[in-house]
Amino acid sequence: MKNTPFFSVIIPTYNRDNIDRAISSVLNQSFFDFEIIVVDDHSDVPAIERCPILKDKQIRYFYLDKNGGAAVARNYGVKQAKGEYIAFLDDDDEWFLQKLKVINDAIGQQSLDLVYHNVVVDMVHERLRYIPKKRQEDKYYPKMLYMNCIGGTPMVIIKRLLFEEIGGFNEELQSDEDGDLFIRISKVTNNIKYVDNVLSVFHNYTKQTSLTKSIDKRVISRMKIYDLYKDDIERLLTKKEKSLMWEFMYSDFALASLLNYNRVSACGYYLKAVNIRGNWKYLILALLSLLSIKLIFYIRTKI
Repeated sequence: MKNTPFFSVIIPTYNRDNIDRAISSVLNQSFFDFEIIVVDDHSDVPAIERCPILKDKQIRYFYLDKNGGAAVARNYGVKQAKGEYIAFLDDDDEWFLQKLKVINDAIGQQSLDLVYHNVVVDMVHERLRYIPKKRQEDKYYPKMLYMNCIGGTPMVIIKRLLFEEIGGFNEELQSDEDGDLFIRISKVTNNIKYVDNVLSVFHNYTKQTSLTKSIDKRVISRMKIYDLYKDDIERLLTKKEKSLMWEFMYSDFALASLLNYNRVSACGYYLKAVNIRGNWKYLILALLSLLSIKLIFYIRTKI
């Protein structure tokens, strides 16, 4: 009988009042060969003192000495992991109960390096849910240089040895560390599979925070990523693909602005995207961003 799990589920948490929904969605999986590793990124009050569910025997809980951010917490979790594959879950999101079984069936006898699936994006305050467009790609690199066609950490399962070999998440990035990770993975392997199932719910909360601080983190991180791969971008991407890269980047900054309720900033970033190639889609989004946040998230899924 083997004494190591097939999946290690890494859940970073920081000052979250209640993580029962996320934890329960893993504990109640229809596939049972997994471990849960919760990494508390130095919450003001340790999560284990507030959330009795963390004392479940299937959970290993770690409290970090200082707050380091999501990349640090996830990397620490992977270092404690024993599973063959790593899955990630944010502390405010949840999985559908068949997720690990579907992924296990997809892996089968194959030795896949990365598996990803689709999600439901739940815009909580807008009372809107949508499913992003995803598909299997023929080749992931260099496409990942200008378009993140995989998604975010709640959507992926990664072979642990590969994650360790490429150095895990870049802890110097304050944002978009998942996109950087997927670029590095796609550069060394195309053994990637898309499972056309919706298996997670990503709960997104629009909120009024320090817009400048939030956008600055996003911009700084994206430009750091650009610098890391600048040689490949110049050498491997066509002129059109380079233009698409900047369009997608400005669109991402606009989305971050919308999530902070700053419509003017979002409009400005969409107009910058328009200036790249005159794409009418971004002009529509620029105008809609001034009218209704809910409407623009709905329209984004249609055009």
